Amino acid sequence: VEDTILGTLKLGYHYLWVDRYCIDQNDGHDKALQINQMDLIYQEAEITVIATVGDDPSFGLPGVTAFQPRVCPVQVNIGDLKLGAIVYPIKGSKVIEGSKLNSRDWTYQEAILSRRRLFFTEAGVIFDC
Repeated sequence: VEDTILGTLKLGYHYLWVDRYCIDQNDGHDKALQINQMDLIYQEAEITVIATVGDDPSFGLPGVTAFQPRVCPVQVNIGDLKLGAIVYPIKGSKVIEGSKLNSRDWTYQEAILSRRRLFFTEAGVIFDC
């Protein structure tokens, strides 16, 4: 979540909605109301940040901080700038389709219902609109 906050700010956004914290997990009525609106929440989001690696939220987002560095097979250094290439297509990608996000209903619906997705992978970031 800390990496997502940092990434959100670096992208120039001022608001972040994190279901784990924005839905009262102890209020069954409120939780049911929010869950029934998830399609609208994801469709109206400017962008949905999706982690494709890690076993839990404490893993972080590769490349956002030094805590989880990226592993990029193709990389070029130009001065202080590092440019990397992701050499796989988004559609049919094992990196995305084989990730944990497709094994959990909640994260799967994030990826399906969102208009714009920013996938954080070990090799880089993939934007899908």
